[in-house]
Amino acid sequence: MSRRKSQTTSGNSSNTFKRAGFKIVRAEYNKNAFGNYVLNVARRSLHISVTRDRNQYILDGPEDELKAADLGRAYNSKQEFVGRLQHWLEARTKS
Repeated sequence: MSRRKSQTTSGNSSNTFKRAGFKIVRAEYNKNAFGNYVLNVARRSLHISVTRDRNQYILDGPEDELKAADLGRAYNSKQEFVGRLQHWLEARTKS
């Protein structure tokens, strides 16, 4: 994968994290591999990874929290994934 911040597919996810105060640690995008990407972000001691692989969106982070927020599975819909991610991050920021 190329080591550049993607302004294409991972853009929505990275903007969502930036608004929640996360810093981008790593962003890799490969248009030749079905547009797959990996986005690693961090805020304080919380580290999260978003992977898009074969048009499925997968979030890796605190397992119990992700399962409780219905984020502990792969999503086929980017819109549904980003919506759930935003909701979880907003709830987490308020607590």
